[in-house]
Amino acid sequence: MSETKEIPPLRKIKQNGERYYRRQPIETMLAECAAVPFELLADRARVTDRRSQDYMPSEILVHLVRQTKHQNSDAQFNVLYPLLERRIRQACPAKEVRANGTVAEVGTYADLQEHVLERVVKLLLRDRSKYEEKLDIYEVVFDRVVAKLRDSAFRSMFSKYNPLTPIEYDESGEVTKEVEESLDRYRPDNMTQEEEFTYRFQLRAAIGSLPEDERRLVDLEEAGYPDQSENPEVETIAKLLGRTPKTVRAMRKRAYQSIRERLCIEVEND
Repeated sequence: MSETKEIPPLRKIKQNGERYYRRQPIETMLAECAAVPFELLADRARVTDRRSQDYMPSEILVHLVRQTKHQNSDAQFNVLYPLLERRIRQACPAKEVRANGTVAEVGTYADLQEHVLERVVKLLLRDRSKYEEKLDIYEVVFDRVVAKLRDSAFRSMFSKYNPLTPIEYDESGEVTKEVEESLDRYRPDNMTQEEEFTYRFQLRAAIGSLPEDERRLVDLEEAGYPDQSENPEVETIAKLLGRTPKTVRAMRKRAYQSIRERLCIEVEND
């Protein structure tokens, strides 16, 4: 067996004064991974069957993603981050609860994913510029901390549940095609994977910073609601917001302008 390499310890300190530490099997595997070619590590990271002898624990994958910041190229990050994102999404199943005596889905699979993913993304962004101790727990008990975030998202969604105006998001959990196309002509060209990663987080944050009515408009647009309809039974953005179609168009223009400004995208006259 090849000689193992000592891995730097985690830095976060618990309230009782003890330092966070990885489980011994994880420490041993990390040391062994240091002597394995990256291509083989990437192949193992793609294995999702936990019963496979080649399965790489998510704690290992988090550590490897964090270490890519020490490289001159983001090539390895481009390979590993999407695999980590997939692990997070897979750990966020849908839930159902009863509301007013009927079964009603509070949020969706994508809502839970986004809640968890955006928090992990935020920590990864910080960690790439300066060591982020809050990420250490993901190298200790990945499944447990993701489950905790998922349950926190679920409770938050339940407390805000409004059966009169349900919102359903695209299954992927991403900003949907309609919204992306509205902003596409302002999107920087030839972005690297890491820049795409940063842009995605910043776009969601920009949408979240909008005034409530404009944020609601974007949410409804993401969900596929039309501005208006000749059919009086069709729910529309104008109807759900209690605004005229003309006002909805003006609100959309303000919302997208605010998003572009938040993303520091310079725009000539529309």
